[in-house]
Amino acid sequence: MEALHTLIPLLITTSLAGLVLAVGLNAERGDLLYVLRRPAQLLKAIFAVIIVPPLAAAVIILAANSPSAAARNTPTASTPRWRC
Repeated sequence: MEALHTLIPLLITTSLAGLVLAVGLNAERGDLLYVLRRPAQLLKAIFAVIIVPPLAAAVIILAANSPSAAARNTPTASTPRWRC
């Protein structure tokens, strides 16, 4: 079962990489020129893909008022640091 937990993320990553490669191989020179001739649209697309999702996730987390897993598992003064 543990091997399956390791294998699934690897398969998902590999399949996404293959999909990106297939789309890239199917692109033509005109597609690249279309993007390069419209830098404002390119910047909007990059913003939408790279900036907006992390910001949206942060807003959802803050709205849910849920501390992160790291914050929940940090030791307190009464919790011993080393356990035997």
